[in-house]
Amino acid sequence: MINLFNKIKKGQVYSHDEIYLASKKGNKRVPIAFSVNPFMHNGVFKGLFLVIRDIKERIAYEKGLKKALKMAEESNAAKSHFLANMSHEIRTPMNGILASAELLFNTILNDRQKKYVDIILNSGESLLTIINDILDFSKIEAGKLSLENMAFNLKELLNDIFFLYNDMAEKKNIKLVLTYNTDIPTNIVADKNRLKQILSNLINNAIKFTKEGKVTLALAVESDIENKQWLQFIVSDTGVGIPENQQDKVFDSFYQTDSSNSRLYGGTGLGLTICKSLTEMMGGKISLVSQLNQGTTLSVIIPLVIASAKDETTKNYDILVLSNDKQFVDNLTAILGKWGLSAESFFKLYEMIDYIKSNKTNHFMDYYLFIDHLPEQSLYDIILGLKNDKNHYKLITCGNEDSEFSRRRIASLIDSHFIHYNFSKKISKSKLYNIFASILMNDSDRHSELWKQKFNANILVAEDNLVNQEIIKDILEIVGCKVVIVGNGQEVLDKVKNQAFDLIFMDCQMPGIDGYQATKEIRMYDKQTQKHHVIVALTAHAMEGSREKCLQAGMDDYVSKPFIAEHILIKLAQYLESTVPDETE
Repeated sequence: MINLFNKIKKGQVYSHDEIYLASKKGNKRVPIAFSVNPFMHNGVFKGLFLVIRDIKERIAYEKGLKKALKMAEESNAAKSHFLANMSHEIRTPMNGILASAELLFNTILNDRQKKYVDIILNSGESLLTIINDILDFSKIEAGKLSLENMAFNLKELLNDIFFLYNDMAEKKNIKLVLTYNTDIPTNIVADKNRLKQILSNLINNAIKFTKEGKVTLALAVESDIENKQWLQFIVSDTGVGIPENQQDKVFDSFYQTDSSNSRLYGGTGLGLTICKSLTEMMGGKISLVSQLNQGTTLSVIIPLVIASAKDETTKNYDILVLSNDKQFVDNLTAILGKWGLSAESFFKLYEMIDYIKSNKTNHFMDYYLFIDHLPEQSLYDIILGLKNDKNHYKLITCGNEDSEFSRRRIASLIDSHFIHYNFSKKISKSKLYNIFASILMNDSDRHSELWKQKFNANILVAEDNLVNQEIIKDILEIVGCKVVIVGNGQEVLDKVKNQAFDLIFMDCQMPGIDGYQATKEIRMYDKQTQKHHVIVALTAHAMEGSREKCLQAGMDDYVSKPFIAEHILIKLAQYLESTVPDETE
């Protein structure tokens, strides 16, 4: 106290924000704040001011804020959990609707029946769009939505969007216009899928709220904003417009300018909210100008990153082959060469790593890696060495990668940057063709090619939903598979121990033993029998981390519901030998 008093005498101020004084009876503590201020005259200490404040109300207010914050965080977590669960519960029956309608559409139907099936498919897709909006919104709120930047052809993306919505516009007698200057960059780096989602949402809204006239998608490059180059996408319409007093609310969650709009036009009121969030995640801005009954213009600007010369064509693939077996390398490169695909060959891991490092750009690259078992290097170490960069890898391994590390440890490293395939060292042209068909072909070609394949395979399907059981059974039997259906994890374990299966489709959420636990027990059984069952997850969980959870449980791959036939056929092509005649000679 003497030292404190001496400091105050020298002109220093002493304060304490929060202390507790005991009452006379000692059964109550009173919170106070106080300060001691010296009174100086001509530099001479003359006295002091003591200010004491009762801070009970402030303490109570702060406690109330902390409690409110905790409640808000719990409420937000509960809401995100509810939205994810609701999405899961809806996606399961949606799987039955869309997949069965797709199968029905491919049968012999008269014109009226085709019309009705087309209505089912279109309505189902619309409902799925709403579900995905809810899921995206819950991901954004939970901070679990991430961007994946890639090099892509911007003009091709714009043309794809135009053709996607041109029919929709023509049915309403609206003219859809796409316009951009010839000097816009051809190839840029951004999250292609999220950019397409933003523009699609804006055009869909514009067409939906326009009765006559036109909808225009314009693109320009702006270089005078914050001394940076920006891409500016402008979607304008001649529709109903938005009242001025409501324009600042259109980006709010679940908001629609008129409650009757939800009856007249449909929608959740989440579309623009998601567009705004995605735009800001991409480092951009979104703005709106509208006049009632005159139309609306929405502008999205994002930073412009031009792709390097190496990425200017999307038809070139970086294929790397790593093996210490020269004959294997020669055979593989020869097969790829017949299809017009060239590959870089390496006999040492450090050579391949040096090559990848020498191709560094300001964004990630896509690599297709064929990796043979290397005695001096485990697959675990190889993946670990590649994991910290920004590239994406289609990892195609040959032989047994379980020699040093368990599949569970390897699966723990696999994330969105890796797509993993595995096949026998004795590679066949048809199996290699299947793999490349599934990852390199465009959608229309891939769809027709996949249905041509036949698989003489025994498939176990674990699925507790009766409708989905029938759907996947029909898909598999159409391409020649023999199918066994079970409804819970215990039945899976019983079947696996008494019958040989080439592939297992595993539902994750089943009564009793679920898919995760069943997979773990199968992996223990595999370890005892020196076998490996290929297990592909079937799940309606589509939140961030769902795929990783399946892989960490020991599953080889992941298909989310609602799935269509193509999703199932792609997995068959990846993991099984097809009996289709080899047309790749």
